[in-house]
Amino acid sequence: MIKPSSSSSQVKMKSPEAIFTTLRYTSSSSSTKLPVTEESLPLLDLHFERLREAFDHFSERDGKDRWGDWPGEERIWEELKEVLEQSQPGDYRVRIVIHPGSEIEVHCVPAPKDAGPFTLLPSPDRPNDRRPMILDSQDSPINSEPTEETDLRLYKTVNRDIYDEAYGRGQTNTTGTSHNEVLLHTPSSILETTTSNIAILLPNSHSPKWITPVLSKDTPFLNGVMRRYLLSQGVIEEGEVSIDMLNELREEGKGGRIIGFNGLRGVWEGELI
Repeated sequence: MIKPSSSSSQVKMKSPEAIFTTLRYTSSSSSTKLPVTEESLPLLDLHFERLREAFDHFSERDGKDRWGDWPGEERIWEELKEVLEQSQPGDYRVRIVIHPGSEIEVHCVPAPKDAGPFTLLPSPDRPNDRRPMILDSQDSPINSEPTEETDLRLYKTVNRDIYDEAYGRGQTNTTGTSHNEVLLHTPSSILETTTSNIAILLPNSHSPKWITPVLSKDTPFLNGVMRRYLLSQGVIEEGEVSIDMLNELREEGKGGRIIGFNGLRGVWEGELI
């Protein structure tokens, strides 16, 4: 196996074209309150944390001559703030992109119409509005893929072929307004969806804690901002989430639930199909 290294004497890995994080910004319906403050963007500190982790990893792996110096939270915030203050009042999906050489790019586009309000916690009861979820028809080849491919699972980059291909395989029996969330998995364990981390509440569970998959070398996936937040708040805990467990959740009327969560939508309810 090729180990990550910035040394020119070792085999060079293909470096990602950029790293990024996606967040939500909702301004007043009547006006954009100026100046925009950091408190108006949910979990911004965790978005900065995620970007820094990815930048440091690829800078060490691929070399500082490619990635340059970490631009710093203050500079990222100033560029983000400038874009947001130029936007019209509304509900936005915001993407912060950092390219090699420490170049920062900020995209601000309307949030998806089905995004719903950004929520930090699961609903106490199973809501009627649920996103369809389907198992990927192919296993994720964790044990046979090269290190550079696994790195694309652990850090959010614009090189998203793994996710795009799985998403495409899962769009069966969908309409123009309905899209399946596709669950990535090994032969036995659930990892994440193509957009979100997940957690389950088993039928007739005696614990109020939701179980989210364990992040390990055998089960690598993106450690998203909402996952970090929910773990820190004790809402979810790491544990085994197997394909067999999902079959238990399919049994109606027994109280099993599955949720997804990410930095754009917050927490959302899923339904296995």
